[in-house]
Amino acid sequence: VNKNGGDTVATTRQKKVATRLKQFLETHNLLSLEIDNSCGRRDQTRGVLTTTIDDDDALAPLEHNPELRSLRVANVRFDDVSRVTSLLSGGGKRLRVLELDGLSFRRRRRHHKTSSAEVGVDDDGSASRRGGWSREECHGLTKAILSHARLVKLSLDGCFLTDDDLTRLLLSSSTEEEAEGSCGAAGVSCLSELRSLSLSGPDDGDNDGSGGGYITDKGLEAIASSCPRLQSLVLCHQRRATADGIASVLKKCRHLREIHVSVFIDVEKSLPRLLAVSKTLLLFYFEDDRLNDGTAATTVVPASNEALTRAVVASGGRTILASVWRGLIEVEGLEGVCYEEAGKSRRLVEETRRKLGDPTVYNEWEWLF
Repeated sequence: VNKNGGDTVATTRQKKVATRLKQFLETHNLLSLEIDNSCGRRDQTRGVLTTTIDDDDALAPLEHNPELRSLRVANVRFDDVSRVTSLLSGGGKRLRVLELDGLSFRRRRRHHKTSSAEVGVDDDGSASRRGGWSREECHGLTKAILSHARLVKLSLDGCFLTDDDLTRLLLSSSTEEEAEGSCGAAGVSCLSELRSLSLSGPDDGDNDGSGGGYITDKGLEAIASSCPRLQSLVLCHQRRATADGIASVLKKCRHLREIHVSVFIDVEKSLPRLLAVSKTLLLFYFEDDRLNDGTAATTVVPASNEALTRAVVASGGRTILASVWRGLIEVEGLEGVCYEEAGKSRRLVEETRRKLGDPTVYNEWEWLF
């Protein structure tokens, strides 16, 4: 669909869809809603409305839906951040699941280059980060999310958040000045019921591992300090973090069951150390050493079966491995207790995955507790 006005038929169709969607939301009191704006079809198997809309006003009725418990909005382009904050500020503050993935804003920007990254300049002259996210937009979004203190699952995949934004979201302070402090400052968890957090960065990195999200080890330390009861953490395309940051999360989040990372892990040295830290981790999902095009070389030596086996043995067989390219990895050479524990973990992971499509399940890992 041409969203630039070149396809009149498509534009008319978009307006009709937006009108029908708004009418539907005005006349239905929903408990759960999922909208994916990336394609124009209806997924009958999951009951998900997947369509193409180009008018965020269609979602305005959600501001007056007090019973809404689960809201998943993907790839919707809003006029500005005030639309998002209005959407989250209305209703009954009862959201348990909030997924705002791939958000973007219609904002006129001119660009200039810096030595580190492309930086946008808003109409008022204030600087914004690559991708059209200004400081005001990040502040507005995090403030709106904090009004839903009962969140169990939060996903901000594809959002341009920095360490400071993440700290502001996860740690509360007694004064606004303290909230503006450096990452990792001591504070009280704002989202104390949070069990699942997904912060995958934009997938715009180069083959050398640059690009992607802005979160570093400082941001991971904020997660480790503020979310000790976290059970699931997804950090794909956050290549600025390191194995040390991952180790901090595994050490302090003692209920963690799964973690997804894009950090390049030294399988021979770092992976066994990481898996030995956690006593509860069932699934370690990592981006292995092969890059997207499968041809460029990296400094990481391809993992051998022996190295993967040693890593799983370091966890006592409890943690199974998965990667972007291989899916769940069948590790060879496990024996005795390690073999039995790996089989048990695999069955638990598969059972948990079957709960992902159930809109009444806020946290798929909760059944294990």
